[in-house]
Amino acid sequence: MKAMATSLLACAMALLAMSEFQAEDCDESVAESMRTELLQSTAVLANTHTRVHTHARTHARPVQLDGDKSSEQSITPVFFLHIPKCGGTTLAKVLLLFDGVCSKMTDQERENLLAAQSFGSIGKRWGVNYSEDTWEDMCSLVDLRSSGYAFGDHSGIGSLYSKYIKGHGLTVLRQPEQRILSGYGDAFHSWRIDLFGRKPSSHLEYAKVVAGCAVKMLTRDGQAEGQSSWGSSVCGDPVPPTNDETTLAIERLAEGFPYVGITEEWTQSICLLHAMFGGTCTAHEFASENAGSSSANSTAGYDTSVLEGWTDEHDGKLYAEGMRLFQNSLQHFQVNTESCMLCMQEAGVL
Repeated sequence: MKAMATSLLACAMALLAMSEFQAEDCDESVAESMRTELLQSTAVLANTHTRVHTHARTHARPVQLDGDKSSEQSITPVFFLHIPKCGGTTLAKVLLLFDGVCSKMTDQERENLLAAQSFGSIGKRWGVNYSEDTWEDMCSLVDLRSSGYAFGDHSGIGSLYSKYIKGHGLTVLRQPEQRILSGYGDAFHSWRIDLFGRKPSSHLEYAKVVAGCAVKMLTRDGQAEGQSSWGSSVCGDPVPPTNDETTLAIERLAEGFPYVGITEEWTQSICLLHAMFGGTCTAHEFASENAGSSSANSTAGYDTSVLEGWTDEHDGKLYAEGMRLFQNSLQHFQVNTESCMLCMQEAGVL
């Protein structure tokens, strides 16, 4: 558009200049009329050129990490879909300590939160250092306590999605087989000991039971019981996801979750969060216990041979969509290695 306007403007100016030389061969009144018309045409083109640039400046989306912390989007109210073993403890801290989210939190509570090593001491503010208030009382969160849900638990959001969560979701996804094997090593996280009455007999049995965890959480109802590894949750529902549920989960992730991070790309995920919502970059945000341990494009991480070639088909499709959304967001908000360095420098980790 810019190139076209510039080109047309240049052509008009050339014609105008040419008319000066041709005027001597024309009647004076005709020459004057020609010059007047060309001047008017040039003015219209110049005005169009100006409007194009003004429109582009007016509608350009502000890019963060350039020292300007104003943001076109608000991160609040926050809904955090905490998929197990994807870096949830770290992301919970990031969100609760994010500028403007928990305005009623005291300095002591911030220190206690930073020192928390497990989600159990974060989720419902359990522990002797916390008051009886929950995070929903002091933070701008999507408050679902009346439905039995608490900040950052592993509950399914099936019937609550459309009314309460759509447009407010933030989550982070992890390569499915790596997520599963991480859970296996964490006391068989999400395994329904209440249903089976025993531990899983193998990695493969465990994997088939907790497969499609993220799809289940996005489409099914079910309150999680606490934060313990063996607490009942939809993630451990042994009924596998259907193709329709997977399709629905993909749709909900795309339309209802403005922010999707990727565990294996933790640094850029944090930079993207700030590019979208502003806020101050801080050191604790870049320290995830799961980040970088299981890149799908490398041999690092857990040895998947214990799964005997089995893969999590349903969460695999969701992860692929999450990766697509993530890459699109990086491009849209111009987050790259160079721009991310500014956030890391602000955080003091470079």
